[in-house]
Amino acid sequence: MSSILKMARKIAPRTVLHVPKTVDREQCLHLSRNANFGRVEFEDVTIDGRQNCINIYLKLRQDNKQLGPVINTKVELDTGYKNWWSRSNDLNAYSTYLEKTSKFLNSK
Repeated sequence: MSSILKMARKIAPRTVLHVPKTVDREQCLHLSRNANFGRVEFEDVTIDGRQNCINIYLKLRQDNKQLGPVINTKVELDTGYKNWWSRSNDLNAYSTYLEKTSKFLNSK
């Protein structure tokens, strides 16, 4: 994870990591701060009432500014399908996630 964060830092000032729900948040936070990311947001992604994954939104700290607070959010995607294999066909269920990610990556 450390090498991924270092590479991301060189490529872009904003990064979104899509990680498994079992990732150690404290370790991710520690590695993110060491890689000079000032803003860290953990977003729990829940699909049909079950936690599916975690998105970590990272923004580089600029000019030795103070570290921002750690933010925890949750997005719930309800597809309305009872069968898990039907989810991938419903594009509308993922629009909230895609819009938020796009706004974050394109913000100034």
